[in-house]
Amino acid sequence: HTVRAIVWLLSAGICLEARSAGIRVDYEMCTELAADELKSCLAPKMDRGTGVCSAAARQKQRQCVEQVRAWLSNQARLASDKAAEQLRQEAALAPQASARRFRDAPHAPILVSIEPGRFRMGYDGDSTNSPAHEVHIGYPFAISSGEITEAEWALCADAGACSKEPLVDDFGRPLNQARQNRAIAAVSWHEAQNYTAWLTSTTGKTYRLPTEAEWEYAARAGTSSRFWWGEGIGDANANCMNVMRPGRDAFDVVGPAETKRYPANPWGLFDTAGNVEEWVLDCPRQTEYQGYVDPPTDGSANQRCTDDQRMTRGGSAWLPGECTSAYRRAYPAVTHSTVLGFRVVREGKR
Repeated sequence: HTVRAIVWLLSAGICLEARSAGIRVDYEMCTELAADELKSCLAPKMDRGTGVCSAAARQKQRQCVEQVRAWLSNQARLASDKAAEQLRQEAALAPQASARRFRDAPHAPILVSIEPGRFRMGYDGDSTNSPAHEVHIGYPFAISSGEITEAEWALCADAGACSKEPLVDDFGRPLNQARQNRAIAAVSWHEAQNYTAWLTSTTGKTYRLPTEAEWEYAARAGTSSRFWWGEGIGDANANCMNVMRPGRDAFDVVGPAETKRYPANPWGLFDTAGNVEEWVLDCPRQTEYQGYVDPPTDGSANQRCTDDQRMTRGGSAWLPGECTSAYRRAYPAVTHSTVLGFRVVREGKR
């Protein structure tokens, strides 16, 4: 017990020291990892209670602390290098937004800065998405360039802030086991909120789900057509089932496809059409099938909720007709489904 207490006190101190030195770490995750490193280092010298306070043990303790400090610094450097490389790779995929692309921390998703502006929201050709109406977003914000991935979710889960429960698709098959760059799926609206709360607490910036208006403004990226690339669905523009690349099913058998495999829109956002439907903050006004009823026109969310329903945007890979920029649908906020994922907004300027 004495050894365990010393290990945790030392690891907590090292992680606090790292944070005060400007190394961005999740405190709980850092403490756990540092404790594991310390235990492996100290165990050979501190496995007997009588030796804990010996001069040799204290010397070993100092050596281990320095070793773990160096390890933590190296981990931070590796994470920073990996994050920078991901930014470079994405800039090559979407050079039109390279100057507006950034991230707040190595564990945070890549963001694209969005400037204030006006656009026409909705589509009059479909009762669910009508009436089209003018929206003025008078503030800057940033939105994740892609849907949140399994790998990004795993960082939150490892920190104890997001669910580690094994998720399954609509047919009972396991999802999100590989920790890859596939979009996270089968996450409820409430669980997505946990992820944004974790980002807020670990970066010092305010993260949340986008509003419907913010989502569509960024997805349209200055366009007014049904899809950001034009009126027709075309080929190889998005993961919308009938435009999949050869040899791939829409959901790769047991889950959504990898993100950022298809072209980015003019503002540098990937997968706004298809792959997974994306949770947003808004409640439906009465029922989704009535279309917009007295919608906000300033970019804010409709949060006059009559029940626990929340909206999604962007459509999924399963139905090509749902992949339009205006498509919207409501689900109970507790829903876990293969078709449901999300991306995030970070408030304020870069």
